[in-house]
Amino acid sequence: MMVVKHGVALVTGASSGIGRATAIALKSAGFITYATARNPQTLSDLAAKGCHVLQLDITDESSMLAAVRSIAAKHNAISVLINNAGYTQIGPLEELTMEEIRRQFETNNK
Repeated sequence: MMVVKHGVALVTGASSGIGRATAIALKSAGFITYATARNPQTLSDLAAKGCHVLQLDITDESSMLAAVRSIAAKHNAISVLINNAGYTQIGPLEELTMEEIRRQFETNNK
C-alpha cells in the first residue's frame, strides 16, 4: 500500500469562489492549508473549517514575502501553490485607462 503524505498548500484569493472552494477541498484532503486574501477578515469561515488564514495582497511584494516567510518559518516549504487571486475589468476597453489595464494585467499574471 502506498502512503501519501500531504504537504502545505497556499491558496491566494481564497475569500470567495474557486479560491474558497479550493482551500476547503485541500483542507478536506489532508493538506495543511493557508487561505489568503487582501482582507483576512473575509476568511473567518475558512478558519472555522481549520484553514490557517493570512493577509496576502498579490499586488504588494512585501505582503507576498511576509506570507511566504511566515509559512516557511513554520513548515520549511510550501508544497502546493494555488495562485487564484485576480479580478476582472468591466466596461468597454476603449473607456479604460492604461493604468487600469496595466494593473489588471500585472495582478492577474503574478
